[in-house]
Amino acid sequence: MGVAGCRWVSGVIAVAFGLGAGVLRDPAGVLRTALLMMSGDPRVRRLVSTAPLTRGVVERFVAGEDVAAAVRVAGGLRDAGLRVSLDLLGEDVTDRRLAEESAAAYGGLLRALADVGLTPAAEVSVKLSALGARVDAALARDLALRVCQAARDAGTCVTVDMEDHTTTDATLAVVADLRREFGETGAVVQACLRRTEADCRDLAAAGGRVRLCKGAYAEPASVAYTRRAEVSASYARCLAVVMAGRGYPMVATHDPVLIELAAGLAGALATGRLPVSAQAAGGWSAGQAPTAPQVEAPQVEVPSAGMSQAGTSQAEASSVATPPVELAVDGRFDRRAVEVPRGAASQGAVSQGAAGQGAASQGVARRPFEYQMLYGVRPGEQRRLAEAGETVRVYVPCGREWYGYLMRRLAERPANLLFFARALRSTS
Repeated sequence: MGVAGCRWVSGVIAVAFGLGAGVLRDPAGVLRTALLMMSGDPRVRRLVSTAPLTRGVVERFVAGEDVAAAVRVAGGLRDAGLRVSLDLLGEDVTDRRLAEESAAAYGGLLRALADVGLTPAAEVSVKLSALGARVDAALARDLALRVCQAARDAGTCVTVDMEDHTTTDATLAVVADLRREFGETGAVVQACLRRTEADCRDLAAAGGRVRLCKGAYAEPASVAYTRRAEVSASYARCLAVVMAGRGYPMVATHDPVLIELAAGLAGALATGRLPVSAQAAGGWSAGQAPTAPQVEAPQVEVPSAGMSQAGTSQAEASSVATPPVELAVDGRFDRRAVEVPRGAASQGAVSQGAAGQGAASQGVARRPFEYQMLYGVRPGEQRRLAEAGETVRVYVPCGREWYGYLMRRLAERPANLLFFARALRSTS
C-alpha cells in the first residue's frame, strides 16, 4: 500500500480501537466516529492531502477544483435530466478577507451558471462558516444576503447548509432573516439531532424549502442519535412532518426504504390515505388522520420546483394534512414495518426494480417534493429515479478544500474506505 496508505489506514484503526469496547458491539459505527474525528485533525489532513492520490479518488465525490469544472459537471447532470445544488468547498474561514472571497466566488459561480442557461435547474448551497460565521455573525449574515441577491439575479436560489449542532440555532436564525427578503431560501435540518423533529414542525408551519438529511458530523449522544437505526427512525418521523407542512420538502437520502417512504407519503397525502403500518404516536392511532395546524404563511415561489409531477400546484398540495408517522419501537427502526400505501393513492410510488413507474409517468396526483443525493453516490439510482419521472437534485461540491468533505463521505459509508485505500496503494 505504501507509506502514506499504511499510515492513514493505521491511523483510522488506532482511533477506532481507542474509542473502546464499542468496536465489538458496533464496528461500523465506531469506524464512522473515528473517520469523523479525523476529519478535523490537521495532522491527518496534511497526510492525506499530500499523498500522491490519483485524481479519480477525489473526483468520485468532488466536481473539480474550479468554477469551470463545476459548470461542466452541472451541465452534464442537467442534460441527464437531473437538477443540481452546487457547493463551493471551504468552510470554517478564519478572517474577513477569506469570507469576502468566498461570497465573491459564489457570485462568479452564479453568473457562470446563468451565462450558459443552467439556472434555475442549478441552485447553490452555502455554509455560513464559509462566509465568516466563526469570525463575525453579522458579517456572515450580510454576505449571505449578498449571495442570495446574486442567486435571484441569476434566476435561482440558495440553500443554507447546516453544520455541526453548535451552529443550529444561529443558522436557523439567519435563514429566518434571509427569508424576509428572499423567501425562496432553503433551510437544512439533520435527522441525527434529537431536536430536529421540533425544528421540522416550526419549518413546516412557516413554509419554504426544507432539506431533510441524516447528518454527517460527529455529534455527542447528549444531542444526537448515535445508532443508525435511531437516525433512520428519526428521519422517518421528520419526513412525515415536513411532508405535512406548507413548504417544499427536499428529501436528501440514499436509503431505498426512505426513498420509497417519501413517495408513499406524498401519494397518501394527496388522497388522505396513510400507511397502514403507521404506529400510534402523539395521541393518534393507525388509520386516523388528525388535521395538521393550519398556519397562515406566505406562499413561497420555489425556483425550479414549479408544478408537481401530476400538475398539482405547490399551494394546493401543501394544504393536505397528515399526522407524524412513527416507525420506531423503543428507538429501533424496523425496515420491515415500512409499508407504503399501494393502489390508486400511490401506484406511482417508487420501488426497487420498478423503473419507469414513477408518479410522473403515471399521472398520479402527489404532493410535490424532490429527492436529493450526493454527487458520486448511487448515480445509477439518481438516473433511475429521474427516468421514472421523479425530481432529483444532485449535491455537487467543488473546490480545493475537499478533505473534510471527503472524510464525511467515507464516514457515511465505511465501505468507501476500501476504495480509498486501494487508490493509495495504486499510487505508491
